[in-house]
Amino acid sequence: MKRSKADLQDPAGATAPADLRPDAGLAAVEFALIAPLFLAILFGIFVYGLSFGAWLAVRHAAAEGARAAVAGLNEAERKTLGEAAVDAIFTGFDPVFKPSLMQREAKVMPGNNHLFEVTVTYDLSSYGLSVFSKLLPVPATQISATSIVPNGGY
Repeated sequence: MKRSKADLQDPAGATAPADLRPDAGLAAVEFALIAPLFLAILFGIFVYGLSFGAWLAVRHAAAEGARAAVAGLNEAERKTLGEAAVDAIFTGFDPVFKPSLMQREAKVMPGNNHLFEVTVTYDLSSYGLSVFSKLLPVPATQISATSIVPNGGY
């Protein structure tokens, strides 16, 4: 059954002007209530996505550096191979994660000459994520990972 405009009139027969209807401005009020929550969720996705991506890149670079260092015959060669592998990984992430913000260290593990460790640290503080700290909890700005392998694989 199709309703006509006459069916929508009040019992007295008068219709309200468009700007005086009860639902006038309702969309603006709903937007004002929902927009802050929506923006907080959106910024949270961005901040935590960037932080999680950096964490994955750091873990991957440390693991690849340690894996490459296994092939070295002495400490100097292991260090060179490990650092070169870390640099190559971060060069691949260059549009998002800058190699200049990464620190790496490849060395024989202190206290155990049979183990070699590669440590990678990345600084997210230059990304300005602390701006959102009043709005939502922000993850740490320093991300670090260490991988340890036996010297020469034996």
